[in-house]
Amino acid sequence: MELPFFLWLGYHGVAVTLAVWACVSAIAGRDRHATMHRAWTFCAALLLPPCLLLAALAISLRAPGFWSFAALVPVLTLAAAASNVATLARTGLGTRLLCLPITAWNALLVAVFFVRALADLAGEDAGSFGTALLGGYAALQTVIGRSDALVLPVFLHLPFCLPLATTIGWHHRLAIGAASAWSLACLGLFAVAMPSAHDRASRFRADELATTTTLRPDQVLGVRVAWDAASDGDAARAEQHALWIGLGARALCIDVDAELFEDPPRLQRVTDELAFARDEHRAVIAIARPPRIRRLLPAASLPAFFDEMAKVHWLCAERLAPDWIVLFDDPFGALVRSRVDLGTVADSIAACERGADDVRRANERCQTMVVIGTRAPHAQRLFEALARRDSPLAAIGISLRIEDLAVEDVQRAFATHDEWLGKPNVQRPVWLIGYGASPADVGGEWGQWNHFHRAVAFCASHPGIAGLVVDALQDGDSARGLVTVDGRLRLAYRRLREVALGLAAPR
Repeated sequence: MELPFFLWLGYHGVAVTLAVWACVSAIAGRDRHATMHRAWTFCAALLLPPCLLLAALAISLRAPGFWSFAALVPVLTLAAAASNVATLARTGLGTRLLCLPITAWNALLVAVFFVRALADLAGEDAGSFGTALLGGYAALQTVIGRSDALVLPVFLHLPFCLPLATTIGWHHRLAIGAASAWSLACLGLFAVAMPSAHDRASRFRADELATTTTLRPDQVLGVRVAWDAASDGDAARAEQHALWIGLGARALCIDVDAELFEDPPRLQRVTDELAFARDEHRAVIAIARPPRIRRLLPAASLPAFFDEMAKVHWLCAERLAPDWIVLFDDPFGALVRSRVDLGTVADSIAACERGADDVRRANERCQTMVVIGTRAPHAQRLFEALARRDSPLAAIGISLRIEDLAVEDVQRAFATHDEWLGKPNVQRPVWLIGYGASPADVGGEWGQWNHFHRAVAFCASHPGIAGLVVDALQDGDSARGLVTVDGRLRLAYRRLREVALGLAAPR
């Protein structure tokens, strides 16, 4: 749990209270309010909370049936905003002024939810301003929602539904004051985020390469897939098979944690999918993840953390036998939160040597690599040490998390990796792994495709790069997918299939 989540709960404590109050007042105010006004208020206040919840859960739960509720959210939000205006028409000037922030906040939510529905459900391009609205709202969610909302912007905010009243008492003013305070805070945060979001959306959308680039025939296109979702049935798995086969992916990347081996049904699903991938002659890359408890409670010591990871390495090699095992994904970046002690470069090298040896003893056919995601000096030293000919690893991966990076930063990051790959001591194949972006964060689907196209061009320009693994095939634990929850192919999927595989020029 983190502060943004508790703030989100506090916001919804006020919003849900008002929604319940609005429902009750719509029923009780039969003689004091117009029938249509009461009906709109009741429907909006009653249906908005579950619809908003189901629309948010659709991505995380990979539930296409919930996705259709996202179409109702902007309509119900508009109904709530219209009901508020009608309610305020019968109040005094002071109450109207007090409610002004609520009116402005609800109007903003109407715009955001309509643009979100057009972009996500209909696949319409919202343009620079529309995608900036979504980017600014995602940035707001990182403060009142969850810190990684730029990757998974599903911590939506319930509009404020005002209760029907002919006279305003102190309890009304207290509730309205709390809602107005939250509205002002959200509007302020959005106003701060919007200029940066607009600049980011415009630049990513305009960051097109002058010429079309394809991967070389010897380079592999891979994609991260989710094989362990409990809700996946035969039809869902068949659909996923068709998606990665249609994409032309020659490598499939999965996440593996210690809990997988303690859950027989989940393990069986992964094992079955591995067998199917082998039958289709696809390479499988398994990324070892820390135990789930490490998301909340870091390991007390570095040896304890490495022992936990060693267990995953051995079990993964012995029981799953993938072609590749990523021992550590970003030791000096994402994995820092999983342990109290950061450790030194020498500690990470020793852990990689131990992991490579464990994997070799458990299954000689498995090859090992590590993925380095940060460009800090110590990460460069780790890259140089593990990319040498005498490295215990068979390959090395690089990654780039762009959530906090401007276009210029991304370009500088590629320049830094150019410098790394240009060193004469790089004697191991290099993979670009986990490369992705949420359309809400980079100017919509055009920005997402431009981002991928730059990665394709980077890989094609380096003979030492063996492949590109994009994140991810479908939305789920993130909104970076090439395919939406309801199965719609995003622009990046279509272009990667055409351009990266050299099948056709982009249209």
